[in-house]
Amino acid sequence: MSKPFAVVLVVLLVALSPGIGRADAAAKAAVAAAFQKMAQAKSYRMTMTSASGEMTQDYVAPNRRHISGRQMEMITIGDDSWMKVDGKWQHVPKMPMGAMSAPQSIGSAPKAPETDVTLVGNQECQGQPAQVYQFSTSSASGTSEKSKLWVGSSGYPCRMQMGSSGASMQWSQWGAPLTIDAPM
Repeated sequence: MSKPFAVVLVVLLVALSPGIGRADAAAKAAVAAAFQKMAQAKSYRMTMTSASGEMTQDYVAPNRRHISGRQMEMITIGDDSWMKVDGKWQHVPKMPMGAMSAPQSIGSAPKAPETDVTLVGNQECQGQPAQVYQFSTSSASGTSEKSKLWVGSSGYPCRMQMGSSGASMQWSQWGAPLTIDAPM
């Protein structure tokens, strides 16, 4: 098959495929459903990778988080938090989980995008089939960037690549028996 013919064939297949390559209500609904399923999960692990390093969060419903990274470790259970400082745990009282709810925080689930959601195709994510969605997000400087979300065949988010920063999140261990206890 000649290269020009192959390019035309791919363009036609994308153009004629329902939903692929177009912002539409079905894509927006699928992404919203994935984030809703995440919000109802009993537990999961999320790993965030960025230029500054890697952080991991274990979450156990309804209100337990264990966040660890290269230079910090924190456990939150309800309104109580503990931070590891110089190798020793210290209690930090009255830190409601709401304080960790900003979309920029590793301690929260990202919010489902509201506009410009497009199904861009299928790809494997962590060994399972996934649908890949692209959407616009606002960068820290306020400019619009394209981000991608992989939704696994389980219906849960699998991976998210955020804009041009190169930062990404990967979710795993949905419903796994994770344990988060107070360190002291």
